[in-house]
Amino acid sequence: AVLQLTRLVTLLDPHFVQAYSTAAYDLGVHMDKEDEAIKFLDEGIRYNPDARSLYFEKGFIYFHNKQYDKATKPLLKAYDLTDDDMDLLNTARLLAHSYVKLEDKENSKKYLEKIQKLHPGDLWSERKLKIGRASCRERV
Repeated sequence: AVLQLTRLVTLLDPHFVQAYSTAAYDLGVHMDKEDEAIKFLDEGIRYNPDARSLYFEKGFIYFHNKQYDKATKPLLKAYDLTDDDMDLLNTARLLAHSYVKLEDKENSKKYLEKIQKLHPGDLWSERKLKIGRASCRERV
């Protein structure tokens, strides 16, 4: 019932970004309907191409479903659309996690360093950066 109401809301007001984001999260995470969630977000993005949260949500749903290769594109767009430090940090974390899972050392290092810049002393990114440096030294 809630999803039908949300659908009605977006039909009446296609610029109500939070309705797209909330419904897509429920579809993609709680109901395991990733395809429906992505289609719903794509509709929201068509009407709201500068809505950072829709790109972030799309990347998060892909990430949640372990489709890390698909997660990076919308997350990069979300990263580019904000200047808020907390949004940058959260997006950089998902990007770093995705690149680590994809074993993309160059990009994972790039976003791990961005996390350190935004949140000095972040333990996860510090540890991953140290592991990366150690594995590079071992190969030499």
